[in-house]
Amino acid sequence: MSKSSPRFVAPLRLEPRPSRLLWRVFLLIHLGGAALSLLVPVAWPLHLLIPVALLWHCRSRWRRMAIVPTLTWDGDGQWWLHSDDGDQPLQLAPDSVVWPWLVVLNFRRENSGRLALPLLPDSLAADTLRRLRAALRQRAC
Repeated sequence: MSKSSPRFVAPLRLEPRPSRLLWRVFLLIHLGGAALSLLVPVAWPLHLLIPVALLWHCRSRWRRMAIVPTLTWDGDGQWWLHSDDGDQPLQLAPDSVVWPWLVVLNFRRENSGRLALPLLPDSLAADTLRRLRAALRQRAC
């Protein structure tokens, strides 16, 4: 029997952009919560405060969601987070999700922090997202 050669996997650089689809879902959830809060029998100041607080939260979370990190997978299973502070190694967690319409990359950082990166179809170039899904399904990452 012949041995097969080790497979070559090209490095994969992820430069995601903020997802408008994710923003719409997030906004819809917050607007729904604000609308439902108006149906709750509470004092009138709370009827004003709850929707304002929900929309303020939505706005502040969107600002955080707009800062999307650049990542590289080197093909040998090592992930890197690129930032102004330099490159930081990451470890892909086994609870990452790969669905046709959603990929959620969960990482552990060396400094015991965690990073979750949701990727929808409008977050990456179609070819990059396809390559990422294929690599994750093969568990090559």
